[in-house]
Amino acid sequence: MPPVVYIRQSLVYLESQLHGMQHLYIYENGRFEITASGSVTSAAPGNMILQSLTIMSGGYFMHKTGSLLASLQMNIAKDLQIHAGGVMNVCKLILRSGNFYLDSSGLLTARSRGYGSNLGDGAGVASSTGGTGAGHGGSGGSTVSQEQVGIGYGNLYLPLTYGSGGGSGNNRKVSL
Repeated sequence: MPPVVYIRQSLVYLESQLHGMQHLYIYENGRFEITASGSVTSAAPGNMILQSLTIMSGGYFMHKTGSLLASLQMNIAKDLQIHAGGVMNVCKLILRSGNFYLDSSGLLTARSRGYGSNLGDGAGVASSTGGTGAGHGGSGGSTVSQEQVGIGYGNLYLPLTYGSGGGSGNNRKVSL
């Protein structure tokens, strides 16, 4: 791989080792997806070693994993930058970086990376008329028909645990 890589209007899907890349730029509908077994400039699965990573407008970086236990370790010697319109979606991230820049319209997220419905330490309560919200760092939300909610757990200010799933429900209307 060349030392500087630009991903624009294409997808790079990595599930094995990639060597030589030092600077990665993702922009304009470019996607970089790394699996739990993928690695960059490292022999260790789930490990990325770079000089810099820049995600610009329309760029999307994703850590794809089927397990809540899989983590992505990123060692970035210089800069990790997520500009306006750039997205970095990770499951569990261990980050070491010289500098970290997150634009107010950039996004570093673990959205949809926690437990599924009715699962987790603070799972919501299932109900035939609509499930309640899950807890994580605080209690979940109730519904009109169900007051019991997911319990709060973890640390609100240093969230190191996965979010629980909300309660499932069925709110079908039947006409007679």
